[in-house]
Amino acid sequence: VEISRLLSSRARVMMVGLTEKQCESLPDSVIGIKRTDGPEALVSLYATADCLINPTYEDTYPTVNMEAMACGTPVAGYAVGGAAEQLASPGGMPCPVGNISQLAEAALTLAARKAELTKACRAFAEANFDRAQALNTYTDLYKAMTGA
Repeated sequence: VEISRLLSSRARVMMVGLTEKQCESLPDSVIGIKRTDGPEALVSLYATADCLINPTYEDTYPTVNMEAMACGTPVAGYAVGGAAEQLASPGGMPCPVGNISQLAEAALTLAARKAELTKACRAFAEANFDRAQALNTYTDLYKAMTGA
């Protein structure tokens, strides 16, 4: 909600996955959407967004960042946990934890560059979030640690 105030007329903020009560309590500057009906609806939301803002203060490796990048959408977020690693990509912009002004500006910067970042986001997702690749990496690590 604070980000929507900072962005005022420069951008619209949409929050997804809310309850009816949460949607009703939002100010007019924020579009509230209840839980999506399935992966296709979520993919559509990610793909049409100009930028995902993930203001998490703690996360090991945020799935929402991966999903947005896989849909070609850049991500602005706080540089915490595994999010910092994800946001170091060409389609990401890490911000200091709690600096909401910088987070809002990062989102505007990425949104303005979405057309040129879409392919880079998708390529980063394919190179780093592929299930088979992750399985191979874990298997190799296990073998290296156990001497198998």
